Formats: sequence, structure tokens, C-alpha cells
Amino acid sequence: MLQQFAHVTADKKYQLADWRVRPLPEEMFRYAREDTHYLLYIFDRLRNELITRSNSDGNLFWAAIKRSEEVAGKTYEKERFDPEGAVALFRKYNRSFVPDQVEVLKVLYAWRDITARSEDESVRYECI
Repeated sequence: MLQQFAHVTADKKYQLADWRVRPLPEEMFRYAREDTHYLLYIFDRLRNELITRSNSDGNLFWAAIKRSEEVAGKTYEKERFDPEGAVALFRKYNRSFVPDQVEVLKVLYAWRDITARSEDESVRYECI
């Protein structure tokens, strides 16, 4: 939408950065400012386009508002632990394991989940 409405190509270098870092480095602060600078402008353009394409009742605009309210009203719930999630790691990294290694990976996977939740960290966070 940034490209479409504001004709700006965003540098997404910091999109997946660790935003918990404090104080925020100047480059990340600049990225956040640039990434949000056009939001109100894009909102105005989208709103106007929905109104233009709607019938006299403004149905597209109000449908979008209603859907936004529904999404905003949802309560976030953390994913439940799936003990078979370790199997997805086998597929992701295309590795073969002997049965003992599979059991160790399952225990390690469960430990990682418990640790992440106790530290209020994403269970998907990968520290590379």
C-alpha cells in the first residue's frame, strides 16, 4: 500500500529486528518513523476509494469499519503447546533422526516452549 498510494518503496531492513532493544538505536527509530509516516495518508486514500466504489449507503466503507471493529475486539490468546510440533522441525530442516534423537528433540522442544512462555517470549522467536 505504501508503494501503491504514496509511491514510496520501503526499506524493510528492520522489519524483523529485535524491537525490545533499549535504548532504540537511531537507525531503528528512523525506520519506525518512516514506516508509520504515511499511515494516515493511506487510510484517507483507502477510505475515499471505498466510499467511491460503494453504493449510496457507503456499504464498502462501513463493511470495512465493521470488520475492523471485529478484529480489534478479539482477545489475543497464546498458542497452545503442541507436543507434535517438534515433528515440524524435522520437516523444516529436512533432517533424519534416530529414535533416541527424536525423543531428545521432543523434550528440548517442550523445554523451549515452557521457557519462552515463562519469559513472555514468542515460542517462534529464533535467536540467530
